[in-house]
Amino acid sequence: MVQSDSFSAWIEIEGVWTEEYKEEITEDEDEDGLVVTCWIASEEAKTFSVHFKDESCSAPRWRSLSADGLPVYGRVLEPKCKGCPSEVTRAIKSVPVSSTEMCPLMFLKITMTDDDTYMDSPINTKFGEITLSVWNTRLRKYHKGKAETDTSAAPSLGGPVHETSKKIGGHCIKSAFKVLDQG
Repeated sequence: MVQSDSFSAWIEIEGVWTEEYKEEITEDEDEDGLVVTCWIASEEAKTFSVHFKDESCSAPRWRSLSADGLPVYGRVLEPKCKGCPSEVTRAIKSVPVSSTEMCPLMFLKITMTDDDTYMDSPINTKFGEITLSVWNTRLRKYHKGKAETDTSAAPSLGGPVHETSKKIGGHCIKSAFKVLDQG
């Protein structure tokens, strides 16, 4: 379980806590905060969930999840009682892929190819990463807009990826992810 102050996060594969390796805590100069990183052993064709616990949640916090460099989930986490620190625990097990369907998070083997048409396709530097971000926030009213993202730098989830572009590991995240309307 990675931890920073009163906030902790972990990943479970098919309901079993996954051990983290090489945990590092660094300062994020751009965001004035801490970054906690580690790596886990993924397991092909198995579902996983991202869990987190805030032991003293007293103000709204924005939390977002990205996988393979693509945003997949974002929500505001609020304390149980406004202004009163309380423990809040949540898990992200699946993401909406349409207004009526949810898709579980799953590790999938990266499809490799020696087809040279994929050789110059850019690979997102976050490919192979699961990122949970948390920020203190202030809630305001706003008008709904259409959420968009640029996925031109990322391969379609599940490959194919040219064999010379392969990162360590060999798994990516399977789903038909799309940016969610944050309204």
